[in-house]
Amino acid sequence: MGEGKSSVIVPIISSALADGQQLVRVIVLKPLAAQMFVLLKQRVCGLVNRRLFYLPFSRDVSLDSAKIQQIFALFRECAQKTSEETRMLREAQNWLDSAARDILDESDEVLNVRYQLIYTIGASSPPDGRPWRWQMTQAVFSLLEKVAQAVPDGLEIGLVAKPCQFPMTRIITPEGGQDLLGSIVRKIVAEDGLQEWISFRNYSEAQKAIVSRFLQQVTVSSEEDEVLREISGDRFGHLLLLRGLFAHGILDLSLRGKRWRVDYGLDVRRTMLAVPYRAKDAPAARAEFGHPDMIIVLTCLSYYYGGLTDPQLNASFKLLLNSDNPEAQYQYWVKGINNLPPDLANLRGLNLDDFEQKTRDVFPLLRYNKAVIDFYLSECVFPKEAREFKHKLTTNAWDLARTRARLTTGFSGTNDNKYLLPLSIEQRDQDSQRHTNAQVLEYVLQKENRTVICTHSEDALGLLRRVVEQKPPVMVLLDVGAQVLELQNEQPFASSLYKKQLGKTLVYLDEAHTRGTDFKFPEGSRAVVTLGPRLTKDKLVQGCMRMRKLGKNHSVLFFASAEIRSKITAATGVRPDQIDSKHVLLWTIRETCAQIQDNGSLWANQGLNFDARHTALQEYDASDRSYTSAVEALLERESRTLEELYGVALRSESQGVEPTSQLQRDIQRRCQELKITPSDSALSEEQERELAHEKEAEREVERIAGAQACEHYDRDLELFIRTGTIGPHNSFISLEDCLARTSYISLLPQGDDLPQQSTACNPGFPRYH
Repeated sequence: MGEGKSSVIVPIISSALADGQQLVRVIVLKPLAAQMFVLLKQRVCGLVNRRLFYLPFSRDVSLDSAKIQQIFALFRECAQKTSEETRMLREAQNWLDSAARDILDESDEVLNVRYQLIYTIGASSPPDGRPWRWQMTQAVFSLLEKVAQAVPDGLEIGLVAKPCQFPMTRIITPEGGQDLLGSIVRKIVAEDGLQEWISFRNYSEAQKAIVSRFLQQVTVSSEEDEVLREISGDRFGHLLLLRGLFAHGILDLSLRGKRWRVDYGLDVRRTMLAVPYRAKDAPAARAEFGHPDMIIVLTCLSYYYGGLTDPQLNASFKLLLNSDNPEAQYQYWVKGINNLPPDLANLRGLNLDDFEQKTRDVFPLLRYNKAVIDFYLSECVFPKEAREFKHKLTTNAWDLARTRARLTTGFSGTNDNKYLLPLSIEQRDQDSQRHTNAQVLEYVLQKENRTVICTHSEDALGLLRRVVEQKPPVMVLLDVGAQVLELQNEQPFASSLYKKQLGKTLVYLDEAHTRGTDFKFPEGSRAVVTLGPRLTKDKLVQGCMRMRKLGKNHSVLFFASAEIRSKITAATGVRPDQIDSKHVLLWTIRETCAQIQDNGSLWANQGLNFDARHTALQEYDASDRSYTSAVEALLERESRTLEELYGVALRSESQGVEPTSQLQRDIQRRCQELKITPSDSALSEEQERELAHEKEAEREVERIAGAQACEHYDRDLELFIRTGTIGPHNSFISLEDCLARTSYISLLPQGDDLPQQSTACNPGFPRYH
């Protein structure tokens, strides 16, 4: 770890394996792709007969026969320096499977269970339970805001700077989470807190107790399930949604396991919904969250914490003015605002065409208003963006590491995640490298690296002041724990005038660049390493080893917030004033074990999905399975009802499925070792979604048939239209006689005012007017 895998070993191995018979592919993390390309260009392109090709690929690439032939020709040329043509993309893929020799850099991250690629199939549709699915979730957050202040410990609640703002809330301890969520459930059941959607006023105490267990416990008896179905009627779906939020841990994971702007946030360039973040203020380029209710919850939190922009507030007011009762809705927005200016007390006092009043008075008052944000999300965001597709085609780490004709080799500085690697790939530690883990830990435990400073300021500027005040001076800030949230990188390193004068600068590496990067810091350099929630041993050590001479003449010290200090003391039993790097390592090892268990279900589900797809393709190639049957096996259901997500009966049935293949049995054995089940994995699922907009579709278009003209009602009218003359025996009557039995007669002139020449009409006129 930290000894040159990316910069030394990968170029050497790739150059040696590129023999003209096999195509050597170097697979890297997306954030490090550009750096690896530059590195390989420097190391490899100077060699004879070693060309470097850069071939990124996604569904955005528009394919036709000529482009497929060109891609395959590049594959051939890359391996053999020839330009042979091919006919089909299928042949190109088969050739890759037989000829590709893959090298995985930072293989533990490349094969991470959180990442998978999704190809959606079919037309999109809104999720089950809209619109109350997100409206009830917003109402639950309103209840959370009311009860959070009464929870004594285990929560971190931010200060509220604006009226009606939802406070930034995080669960710090499991006990705090249980108290908070239990209080909300009691508010819902005992005090009828969601009576607008579901009321328990007429339930007996015994029935309320069943409801409370149903909402808070994953395991519920079928008898109690039947009781609730019967007494709740058509509101049972509302109970299922609440069961998902509480019993299935959606709220707990959102408030305890994920941090805004670090693990999730907005990327409005591609979607209005919350997306995964790879590091602080670094949204994933294409990834999305896989669970519909997790998306709704994290989207609400993202807007609550970040507020609405001016264009979003303009859109909200436009919808407000077009609603059925805009004044009542506006009063709901402002009812919690104290000392409201008189001219803003009602909607009639607002002049939305007055740019100054709008931007100076109105928008700052409502930017963080939860009621306004809920209105905007319910009217603008969720109806448009919350969509599901019927089927999806998935690929994941199991596909990347599947058994092929040639080996796949990976390099990683850690074996912490070996239990979550696909079973087709094996962790093989070289005898000469087995001491590496212990050696790196020994570096961290050396006397000059034992210091842990407990910080109390959550402000980034305060943290930076603490950094520059350290003696001996600190030259590097390794933000492994993503604690510097308020500030942005001033200048990219590659374009900096100081990139070769690191001894004269304070270098800041954000979370995304604390692994896989290589900097030549001067001898004697000292670094601060920040600690953050859910920090694993591997991530910590990877960050520390950015100081390449750690243990020799580089050193580190650690900054721990009050939250992390309490977690370390709880995990190790040490007093706060005695914490050093030994206790930090013990805590990160516990976090590593916890994350392996948390991700085990997702790992198992991905393996089972891969096994089903791989078996279907093998049977299809062997002509043992029809094309239709193979397609059905390859496709996976994406849209699921609330019953399928949180129902008791379906959950029990899914747990009773017996393995039918050797890979399934091996996965089951691993699950038993880790004490996990393959279900309930979608909460932490992240996916890169490639939208399949079908360009060719067979449609039966029913066009309007030619209309048959009706027979004329009056022949005299037809004669008048054709000739302009009125026959002697015509059916025309005066307009007065026509309207004599209608209310219009009172509008005609009477008596002497009656025109001498009256207007005539045919008897059919009253029928159509």
